[in-house]
Amino acid sequence: MEIEEITINNNSVTSIYVDKKKNVWVGTYQQGLFKFDQSGKKLDQWDYNPDNPTGISNNFITSIVEDDNGIIWISTYYGLNEFNPEEPNKGFKKYFAGNNSINNNLIWEIRLSSIDKKRLWICNAGGLNFIDVNSKKISSINFPEEKSIQFSGSVGDVVESIENDKEILYIGTYGGIVRYDLNSGKSIRYTQQKDNPKGIISNQINQLILDNSGVLWLATEYGISSLSVRYNFLLPTNLSSQTKLKVFNKDIKAIAKYDKENVLVGTESGLYKLNLKEFNETEITKLAELNIWSLYKDDNDNLWVGTYGQGLYNYNFRNNKLRKISIEYPLFKTLAYNYIKDIKKDSDGNLLIASWGGGLVKLINPYSEKYELKFWRSNKNNPEH
Repeated sequence: MEIEEITINNNSVTSIYVDKKKNVWVGTYQQGLFKFDQSGKKLDQWDYNPDNPTGISNNFITSIVEDDNGIIWISTYYGLNEFNPEEPNKGFKKYFAGNNSINNNLIWEIRLSSIDKKRLWICNAGGLNFIDVNSKKISSINFPEEKSIQFSGSVGDVVESIENDKEILYIGTYGGIVRYDLNSGKSIRYTQQKDNPKGIISNQINQLILDNSGVLWLATEYGISSLSVRYNFLLPTNLSSQTKLKVFNKDIKAIAKYDKENVLVGTESGLYKLNLKEFNETEITKLAELNIWSLYKDDNDNLWVGTYGQGLYNYNFRNNKLRKISIEYPLFKTLAYNYIKDIKKDSDGNLLIASWGGGLVKLINPYSEKYELKFWRSNKNNPEH
């Protein structure tokens, strides 16, 4: 195992993005935005400076996206940022809450539309906005809040669907799931109801997945619910009340697609493969003791598993083999690399590992026993644990 180190100024990585030119963009918890060029040798950093009018708006980065024009969009705990890598001296154009702008400065996530590539969705604490990345016009998706539920207007995720030639949004909030018709502006909200066992299992929606059969899967703090799309309306079904499947009563931490009929569900106590067609589950017993925090499945039936406190694992579905990937910082001992928040693969087949407290790690030749490690972490010689 070979080790190479490049220092950055903060160890808690919140987001990773690889752009079209193979540059790696890294968002952090306290020290803003970093970019590594495709060679991995040059490091640029942008952090918040109140005296810099063209600087980034906040040091807590929540997500990073590149649009079709090559513009990098960065969401933070305080505002949206637009950055042109071809004109770095111009700095960041910032968007804050206000008239004809975003609803709230606290942005949970941004994502490009799967239907209209000019549209960038902005999920924030005050609702849902989108910006046209060409004209830069910002619009708001207005749907009524549920006054009886705190933070019901806070949007954490959104997915799109075409149903009978109409564009439909499914909006995950802290107050249930909202189905919104973009053509008519009409919406309907589904919330947890104690007297309705077929309702959704929790109002706090963490992640949404719409499968190929038209079933919307809701990962919540108390398990999984599903919403079946039929005849332009939803039939809510809370599978945990109808089956004895273990996964529906687990604390869901991560979801990844396996194939057209199956999804992988990471929980605080192991991994499950859920068949969406037959509504049955397969518990992956070799991972039963893992508190799973992140998942990444590649094209070779390999699953990369990041955990909370137990490190990084590689599981192969074909031979049922589980391999622990040892990530040890060479200068001092630290437990930070046991907390894996996100996993991505770059265009060269290397893995980018975001740790909570240990910075970013590149795993080169990840399938080989002689893999190499590159560390991008704090230059302060001070272990976190």
